[in-house]
Amino acid sequence: MTTIHCGQKFAIHNVFKTLFITRSTTIKRKISTAPQKLLDYNKLLKSHAKTFKKQDSGQKEAIKILQEMKLHGIQPNSQTWFQLVIGMSFQRHRTHAQNDRLEAWFNNLVASEPKIEKFKKVLFHLSFQGHPNLLEMFTKMNNKAELQVEDWHAAIKGCIKAKKMEDANELLDMLRKNKMATISSYRLLIESYLYLEDGASASQIFSFMLQDEITANYEIYELFIDHYMSLEYVPDHANTLIKLWQAVLMTKTETNIPQEMIQKYLSYFGQHGELAKAEQVYLDVKAGRLSRRCVGELNKVIIGFSNKRQLRSALSLYYDLLGQGYKPSQNVINKISEACLATGDKEAIQQLIDVTNAYHKIKL
Repeated sequence: MTTIHCGQKFAIHNVFKTLFITRSTTIKRKISTAPQKLLDYNKLLKSHAKTFKKQDSGQKEAIKILQEMKLHGIQPNSQTWFQLVIGMSFQRHRTHAQNDRLEAWFNNLVASEPKIEKFKKVLFHLSFQGHPNLLEMFTKMNNKAELQVEDWHAAIKGCIKAKKMEDANELLDMLRKNKMATISSYRLLIESYLYLEDGASASQIFSFMLQDEITANYEIYELFIDHYMSLEYVPDHANTLIKLWQAVLMTKTETNIPQEMIQKYLSYFGQHGELAKAEQVYLDVKAGRLSRRCVGELNKVIIGFSNKRQLRSALSLYYDLLGQGYKPSQNVINKISEACLATGDKEAIQQLIDVTNAYHKIKL
């Protein structure tokens, strides 16, 4: 009887021992895997932030972690909010709720007194996808730390991306008042307005630039040139393009204007029958060597003159090209000959033949 009693007692003791040991081990495992320090929580939040771009679930998990931190009395720091804001900045097509969430986390970041480098990185990333309230967010940052002009430009880009052109304009006005605006400041808005086909607003920004005594460069004029060439042709646009061409000549020497620009002008004026303007473009740049495509456009201009029976202009341009060492196509010679025959100018035909033959002999 005593043996049985002792055996039962030993068995019960082992059961209780096993239970307590197992339970103790389980508790220890849970404690060791659950984050207990701010650094651990930040690492966990960072891993979720990497999923914000494509998954809303990651944002919801981050909210749960923030609630857990509050429950444990752990205060988020600037790195906490910085990671969350950066993660949100990558997300495209955010909902109103998601934009509100980003702004709330951003406000917490500002309140946490981060270093200026964090502000700069936030602005850089927000410039790609934007935010509807970026102007106010930027103002809060700038009040905390004096940001540089490139940071202002990032904010302007972000406002433009968010389709908040009025806010982008307000940022430019602030830059101008602070005497911080550079040519890039104006270009950002000019390019955006021209993309939106709002030439009037782009011209207004251009006038502000001139008022601030900032000289336009080739890149600024090129934006306006491409804009006017994309519009439906009217004579006023051709006149504006000539003024822009004259401005280009002031920014570059006649020998270093890009060939693509020259070709665009020759092609545009040639297609729309503005042959005299095309010829003037050639005369302005003939000191430099023209590409084959530019010469091809000039061939079309000569043919245009011939078709209009403007024989003097056709021959003048033809002889000038020969004198510069270019070889107009056979089609050009044929069209000039047709024009000579149509006008009964046999002397012009003979001169054309003589000059062309003399050119070929020199080339040989």
